[in-house]
Amino acid sequence: MIRRLNLPVPDEAVFTDLVERRRILGMNPTRPTYQLLRETYFDTTDGALRARGMTLRIRSEARGREVLELTIREGVSLDGIVEETSFETPVVGGGLYATLVGHSEIASRVKDVVEPEALRPLAALDIDRETRDLRPGLFGRASHRISFDEVVAHTPGASRAFQEVTVTELSRGRTNLETLGNRLRAEYQIES
Repeated sequence: MIRRLNLPVPDEAVFTDLVERRRILGMNPTRPTYQLLRETYFDTTDGALRARGMTLRIRSEARGREVLELTIREGVSLDGIVEETSFETPVVGGGLYATLVGHSEIASRVKDVVEPEALRPLAALDIDRETRDLRPGLFGRASHRISFDEVVAHTPGASRAFQEVTVTELSRGRTNLETLGNRLRAEYQIES
């Protein structure tokens, strides 16, 4: 089970300030990693996957790696923390439809809901991502991961740019995800 909090940051100056912090939310960040991604989201025209709390996407990395990811939402807390299960499998040569012909966990779960041929691309996100792991002290294991995303979303006939911050819990520690979310909201006036 993955626990994460995703918050839009409408003010570009606030987003830049948060990215440039030496200490983030009172925790010690590791060195940043950078990714350029395109995520293409698929569903049926009537939203059959979404109706079951499922999200299906192909994540394409700038270095050429493509992964098919299925997330299944288990719940959302009042604080906006999402609990979900995630499955990944490499995309095979023929793309989405060829990958779903196989016998992966994703293929089985998707075929239980829809015929793969009924899936259509609905939206694409171009993402410039900076990621850092957060440790409560100077040493030890990271307990959370924070991603700063600059996104351009594309849907048929429309595009929109925005920034968002995602905090993912890697392990339970002294500082929980709810506390970090409250700090983000209070220190940066970010709303869910």
